[in-house]
Amino acid sequence: MSNTPTAGNEKTEFFAFVAAIALAELAVMLMIEELALDGIGIWLPAIFDAATLALVAVILFSYFIGRHQDQAHFGVLSPGTQLGVGVVVFSIEILLMAALALLPAEQSPWLIAIINALALSIVSGSIIYWKIYLPSTRHTTTLPAASLPVSLFWSSAYTYLALMSFISIIFLTLFDQQQQQLLDNKSHEEVMRLESVRRGFLGDIHKAAISISLLARQADLQEYSERLSQADHWLRDHTEKGLRADYRTVLEVMPAFETLSFIDSQGVERIHLDRQQQQSPSSSAVASAQQRRDDIAKAMQASQGEIYISELNVHSQQGPDPLAQTPNIRLATPVFDHRGIRRGLIIVSLAAQQMLDSLAQPALGQLALLQAEGFWLYGASAARGENLPSEQVRQPSFAASQPEVWQQMQMQSQGSVKTAEGLYTYRNASPLDHPLLKQAIVKDPTLQPPQWWLVGFIGKSALESDLKKLGFLLQGMWLLFALLAALATALFSYAFRQQIEADHKLQKLAHSDFLTGLANRALFARLLDKELHHSQRNHFNSALLYMDLDNFKPINDELGHEAGDEALKQVAQRLLQSVRTYDTVARLGGDEFAILIPGPIKQQDVEELARRVLDAFRQPFEISGQQCQMGTSIGATLLPNGCSNQDQALDAADSAMYQVKSSGKNSFSIAPINPPSTAPRTSSLTAA
Repeated sequence: MSNTPTAGNEKTEFFAFVAAIALAELAVMLMIEELALDGIGIWLPAIFDAATLALVAVILFSYFIGRHQDQAHFGVLSPGTQLGVGVVVFSIEILLMAALALLPAEQSPWLIAIINALALSIVSGSIIYWKIYLPSTRHTTTLPAASLPVSLFWSSAYTYLALMSFISIIFLTLFDQQQQQLLDNKSHEEVMRLESVRRGFLGDIHKAAISISLLARQADLQEYSERLSQADHWLRDHTEKGLRADYRTVLEVMPAFETLSFIDSQGVERIHLDRQQQQSPSSSAVASAQQRRDDIAKAMQASQGEIYISELNVHSQQGPDPLAQTPNIRLATPVFDHRGIRRGLIIVSLAAQQMLDSLAQPALGQLALLQAEGFWLYGASAARGENLPSEQVRQPSFAASQPEVWQQMQMQSQGSVKTAEGLYTYRNASPLDHPLLKQAIVKDPTLQPPQWWLVGFIGKSALESDLKKLGFLLQGMWLLFALLAALATALFSYAFRQQIEADHKLQKLAHSDFLTGLANRALFARLLDKELHHSQRNHFNSALLYMDLDNFKPINDELGHEAGDEALKQVAQRLLQSVRTYDTVARLGGDEFAILIPGPIKQQDVEELARRVLDAFRQPFEISGQQCQMGTSIGATLLPNGCSNQDQALDAADSAMYQVKSSGKNSFSIAPINPPSTAPRTSSLTAA
C-alpha cells in the first residue's frame, strides 16, 4: 500500500503552512515595532522582514508539505520549488510593506501587523498553491543536477541579503546609540560648564550679601543714621568721613562691587562711592539713584537682617556715566539703630560683567542668559549687535523662538534638548538655590529674588563633525562584516552544495535504473500511486502506458548482452524525446517500459503520445555497427478509470498491451472505460 496522505490531510497541511506564515509575519512586524526599526527608514526593515519571511516560508514549506511527500519525488521538495516559494513571499512582502507605509502614522501597530500578516498569508498562499505547489506535483522527473548551482546561487543570495539586512540594522542601531551617547556626553559637558558659571555667579552674590549684612550692623553707621535728624553737623560729618573711608576700603577688597551707597529712610542717598573714587553723588549717580527707586522701594520693605536682590540690569541707560551702562545686580539690606528703628538702606551694585564674560569664553558651543520669562539678557543680543533697551526690542524672546526647548525647561531645572538646529543645554540659576543665601533672602513672597536661565547651544555643524568620524568608523566595520558574511555564506553554500549533490547521487542510485537512467520500479510504483491519488482528488484523467519491446530478444541473443544493453539505452533516449518534460518514463525490467502521464489529459492526447512513440521506433537502431529494427507494443489506460491502486491500473494497461501482442504487435491499444478486476496482479510493481 502507498504511504501517500489523503487529500484532506494535504489541505490541512497547506492551511497549517499558510497559518504559520501569518504568525511568523506577525512576530517579525511586532519585533520591528518593538525595536523601533522604522526609525531608520522604510526599505531596510522591509528588506529584512521580506528576506526573513522568505527563509521562514521555505523552512515551513519543507516541514508542513515535504514531510509527507515521497523523498524520491523531487517535484515538491526541489531547491527550484523552494526558491519559488521564497521569491513569492519576498516579493509580496516588499509590496505590502510599501503599501502599508502609505497608511496614516497614527494607526495601531497591532492593526498594521495583523493586516500585513493576513494579506501576506492569503495572497502568497494562493499563489504558492496554484502556481507552485500543484504544478510541482506533476513534475515527476528527478531533479537535474545542472539546476543545483542556479538554485543554490539564489538561495545563497537571499540568505546573504537577509544576513546583511540584519547586520545593517545592528550597525544602524549601534550608530544611533553612539550618536545618543555622544549627545549625552556633549550635554553633560555643557551642563557642567553652565553649573560652573552658575556657582561662580551665586558665590559672588553670597559674598556681597555677607558684606552688606556686616556693614548694616556697623556701629558707626547706626550712630550716623541717628544723627541725620540732629543739628550736630560737625559730629555727623566726622562720622560720615569715617564711613566713606571704610566703604572705600570695602571697594578695594571687593572688586565685584561697582558702587556702595547708604540711603536714608526718606530715600535720600547720603553716601555714595564708586570705583572712580567719587566722594559725593554726581549728577549721573543721582540720576541713577532715581532710576533705582523701584528697587529701593522694595528693599525698604525688607525686615531686619533680610537681603533684597534685584534683577540683572544689562540694558543701556541714558547719561554720560559709563557705570550706568555696566551690567549689574543690586543687593540691599535695611539698617536699624540700636532701638530697632529703621534708618535706611545699605545698597551695593554688584558687577555682573565677570559672569557675562565667562559666558563668552571660547568653547564648543555658545552660552546665553535669559530672564525667568524667557527674554534674552545676554547672548543673542550680542550676536545681533543689539543691547535690547526695552521690552519691545526683546521680541522675539527665546521662549517664542524655541517653544520646544522652552517647554522642556519649564518641566526640568536642567537638561538638554536636541533640535534640528543643534543641541540646547540649560540650567536654572536662582539665589534660592544657594543654601546660605536662601536663609537671608527676603521672606515676603512679593519680594522674592529673580531667577535666570543659563542656556548653551552647540550648532548642528559642530555636532556633525564628531558624528562623521563615528560614521566613518562604523562604515569601515560594516564593510568588514559584509565581507565576512559573504565569505561565510559562500563557504556554507559550497558545503551545502556538496551535500545536496551527494544526496542527489544517492537518490538517483536508489530510484533510477542503473542502465538507462530512467525511473526504476520502486520510484515508478510510488509515482503511479501518487498520480492515482491526484486524479481521484481533482476529478480529472491521467494515463498509464505499458510497453513491451518487439524483436528485442534476437538482438540480445545474436549480438550479445552488451548489444542488448546498448539497444535498451537507445530505446530510453527515444522514449524521453517522445514525451513531455513532466511525463515519467520508467524501465520496469528486461525490455518492459512504462510511461506515466499526469493529468488533466484526454484520450485523444494518449493516442497522440502513443503514435509518437511508435513513430520513434520506425527508424532502425544502430547497434554494434548493424542496423536493427525494433518495435513496441503499447497498452494504455486512463486513470483512475475505476482503479483504486497501482495494481489495478497496471492490470488494465497490461491487458491492453497483450491485446496488441496478440493482434500483430507494434501498435497500441487503450483499455475500455470499465472498472478492471480487483484481483491482485502477481507481476505487479509492488510484488517486484
